Amino acid sequence: MAAKKRPLILVGDGAFQMTGMEISHCPRLGISPIVIVFNNASWEMLRVIQPEGSYFDLTPWPFAKLAELWGGKGYTASTRKEMLAALFQAYRQKAFAIIDARIPRGHTSQVLRSYLTKIRE
Repeated sequence: MAAKKRPLILVGDGAFQMTGMEISHCPRLGISPIVIVFNNASWEMLRVIQPEGSYFDLTPWPFAKLAELWGGKGYTASTRKEMLAALFQAYRQKAFAIIDARIPRGHTSQVLRSYLTKIRE
């Protein structure tokens, strides 16, 4: 925000469920980030750390609908093509945007896998 550029925010669905409602202040503050919520309906980071756990599934949230309720624009993407279209649409909007990026349960990033390998050493 200090750079006067539109922020692109990447967040997991579990983290968004803890703090994401703060995005509802965007219209009042006159800011318009694009938020991509990586939605696998699960705490995959915790599942990777403790695979024997049974409490990692999340209650689904309607992330795109929340954006609309809070004064922004919401999009859902399940494919690369849909994601690209959602990004272009969100970029063209003046309002903040939430893109509900649906990814398969069990999918984790290479960064997370590398991090977890390092902390286990």
